[in-house]
Amino acid sequence: MTPFRAIFKDVWSRLTWPDLASTAVAAGGLMAAIFGFNGGFFSFLKYLAVLAGVYLLFQLIGWWRNRLLWSLRNRLIVAYLFIAFVPILLTVTLVFLAGRILYSQLGAYLLHEDIQQRIA
Repeated sequence: MTPFRAIFKDVWSRLTWPDLASTAVAAGGLMAAIFGFNGGFFSFLKYLAVLAGVYLLFQLIGWWRNRLLWSLRNRLIVAYLFIAFVPILLTVTLVFLAGRILYSQLGAYLLHEDIQQRIA
């Protein structure tokens, strides 16, 4: 196991100036959002922080892909997640949404019947 200092030195040596700038902007926008600063500059800083966060997310995905998916075993695990877990998640989401739709239809039917009964 490599020590933390070696890992930190490796990560620090790979950072570029856009990475550092976007990290600083994202941190500033996060602080402005946490402390609730409002105004033109802070709103623009929050907007830039969202853009910087998207940039950092893409950088992190690229780093994660190069660092984590280095062996066949890890690739098979990711493939299993997409083959097995994602369809199950989509099926559960579909059942949940169908249940909500049916529940609202039942509520509308009961309301309609109650109104018809009161009219009669």
